[in-house]
Amino acid sequence: MINIFRMDMRRMLRSKTFYICLIILGVTMIFTQMLLRVVSDPQMVEYLNSKGILVSVSNPTGLDNLSLLDVFHQANIGGGLFAVVTGILTAIFVCSDFESGYVKNILSAYVNRGKYLWSKFLCISIVNLIFLLATFAIALVVNVLSGSAFHMNGAADILFFLLQIWVLECGFSAMVLAAGMFTRSKAAVITFAIFVCGGVVGMVLKSILGIFSLNKIMEYSLYMNVANAQTAYQGISSLKPFGVGIIFILVFMLLGQVTLSKRD
Repeated sequence: MINIFRMDMRRMLRSKTFYICLIILGVTMIFTQMLLRVVSDPQMVEYLNSKGILVSVSNPTGLDNLSLLDVFHQANIGGGLFAVVTGILTAIFVCSDFESGYVKNILSAYVNRGKYLWSKFLCISIVNLIFLLATFAIALVVNVLSGSAFHMNGAADILFFLLQIWVLECGFSAMVLAAGMFTRSKAAVITFAIFVCGGVVGMVLKSILGIFSLNKIMEYSLYMNVANAQTAYQGISSLKPFGVGIIFILVFMLLGQVTLSKRD
């Protein structure tokens, strides 16, 4: 398993898609911070309005209370962009194995399909962590260069938030991996990543469940836990996202392993 993981990481880090995805997340982070910085400055808003650029802020005082983690969450995490980008990367990476015949070569040498699948998951999990740390580092640098427009969170809060998001995003990755084992179609899995990781399916389910007053079920979905992620530990209830993420990982990795065993 370790050898497969090392090969996967080597292939991933040599992939252009890896760096394109990282650039997309980094640029989005910078753009969001600069935009929030502009609209939080009354003089800048007045200047833009005088130049014919209409800028309207419903609650400008609320922007002053934003922390760096709040901005980080709004930029890439809360709306599902991070999950969609990493989901597409996972889809391309996994389905390319089937298209190139890499899977058959590996499985002929390593009979245990579980090891193959978990090595993929471990690789994608590391990629998720790299993307999270890199984009947060970008947010931190931009915030410092812009005069610390958004107040800094404590080290413990930052660690809690990043670990929470990492576990939840790995849950999404497990879902995409399972979809890849089932369809083996790059187009189908990318579509799955966009609709599921982007929250489209989640919002539809929420509306349907609302008809039957079953909205509470959505509190245990990945999308709602990411969207409502807490930026600080506030008691034992704050650990719920970790449990949700771990359950999704185990369930969908098991489904992926069963699917891979049945189809080969």
